[in-house]
Amino acid sequence: MAPARFVALPSIAYRLARVAVGDGVAAVSLNSPCGWDYAAGHALLRGAGGVLLDEAAREVTYTLEGRSSTRCCFGGAPVAVRALAARDWSTVSNGQWQPQRVSLKWPRMQEGVALDRAIGCLLGQVAGDSLGSLVEFRSPQDIARQYPDGVRDLADGGTWNTIAGQATDDSELALDLARTLVRQVTWSSEAVAAAYAGWYASRPCGCSRSRPRRHRPSPLNSRSAASQHWPCLPGAGRSRVRPARCRPGASLPGPRRQCRFGRDQCG
Repeated sequence: MAPARFVALPSIAYRLARVAVGDGVAAVSLNSPCGWDYAAGHALLRGAGGVLLDEAAREVTYTLEGRSSTRCCFGGAPVAVRALAARDWSTVSNGQWQPQRVSLKWPRMQEGVALDRAIGCLLGQVAGDSLGSLVEFRSPQDIARQYPDGVRDLADGGTWNTIAGQATDDSELALDLARTLVRQVTWSSEAVAAAYAGWYASRPCGCSRSRPRRHRPSPLNSRSAASQHWPCLPGAGRSRVRPARCRPGASLPGPRRQCRFGRDQCG
């Protein structure tokens, strides 16, 4: 289902109502909701042909007095809901908190302004990348016919069947490069190559279209190893290459296709 979009909204009844009118595929509550919480939304959902399941993937029921309780509930389109109910949701509450990457302070310090600019650059990269993926590989004439005023709105679909705003391989690699540069004091081809190898090992969708012949997702401990696996890295035998867009061997795999119900799922 990743990288499907989600929206955090209050009230499971309200979320179920939004699903019932077609604003979403499914709604989830992990906070031991009871009939008071979801009954109204459940009624709307049933009218729209949806289902409401509990943590054991059973249909939610009520007593003659209208009482009902669950530990978790999942409501929406039957196929989507059954897939959600089958997942292990214990990791959500028991999972470890990720370390904070950025500390925000007010008023902004000078270094904070520089950080804002860097974040703005990356945001522009991702937004432009997503817009461009709608028309990638198409001719200027074809693009002009469909978008006479230019490609201006983020939308689902495009060359890679992505969701609106989804990054492609270009932005994923650019972000990996940025994280690597933040961690390193000086430029390290090995560290960048290892980051790119980790990206490739994450099985991004589209790998079957172009697979570097010599690549192995293993630690790279020397410049020669970096050169072997990623010959386009700076200092690895080629010049005038932008690291964020370099291609291993020939070209990197395409972006991660979105995995929403009704479309192809990532393997």
